[in-house]
Amino acid sequence: LLRYAKILMKKNKIESPLKVAIVTDLDIAQYRANDGSIKTKKRRQTGLIPDIEDEKQSLTAEFNTNDNNMKVYSSPLWTLEYDLAKSQLSSYLNQAIRIAQLSKSRISKRNYKGIKREEFIKYCSMADKELAILKESSTSDIDKIAFAIYDKLFSKKASKAVAAQWLSEILLQNKDIVKPILESDLQINYLKEAIYHVTENPNDSNNT
Repeated sequence: LLRYAKILMKKNKIESPLKVAIVTDLDIAQYRANDGSIKTKKRRQTGLIPDIEDEKQSLTAEFNTNDNNMKVYSSPLWTLEYDLAKSQLSSYLNQAIRIAQLSKSRISKRNYKGIKREEFIKYCSMADKELAILKESSTSDIDKIAFAIYDKLFSKKASKAVAAQWLSEILLQNKDIVKPILESDLQINYLKEAIYHVTENPNDSNNT
C-alpha cells in the first residue's frame, strides 16, 4: 500500500500539505536454520541478505519530504507482529494467538459459539505456560522465542485479524502494565514516534 502514500506528496517532493506518518514493515524475513538458530533470508530479487540500514534509508529517500511533514516509520526487521513477539508485549500477543487458534478450530468444526470468560482465562493461562516452556527450551533466546510466537500467524495456524482483536482486548485489560511498556520499549518505538508525528509528544517541552 506504499504506492498510496505519494498521493499527499507534491511532485517536487519538497513538501506535504499535511502531517503524514507512513508506518510500514521492512519485510526482512527470518527463518529457522537446521541448527535451530534464526537467520535472515536472502532477497529473492537480489540473492543477497538485505542490510537493515540500507533498507531504511531507501524508504526515507523515497517517501520523506524535505519539510518533514511526511515521514516513514519502519519496523526494525520483519513485520509488526514479529516486532510485538520480540517486545515486552510478547506474552500478551501469545495469549491472543492462543485464543485465535481456539476460534479457528471451532469455526472449522462449524462451532460458532462465542468464547466465554472462563475459557478466555483458561487459554491465557495455557498460553503463559507454553511460553514459559518455550523460554526454557530456547534458553531465553529472544529471536527463537519471537520466531516461535510469530510462526503461528505466519503459518496461518491462527487468524491475524482475530488475534489482533483479542490482543486489543488483552492490552486494554492490562493498560496499567502496558502503558509504560509502550512508552519505553525500543522494539516498538517506531509506532509511538509515528503517532507523535501526527499528534503531539507529551514529553516535548514545546507543547507545554
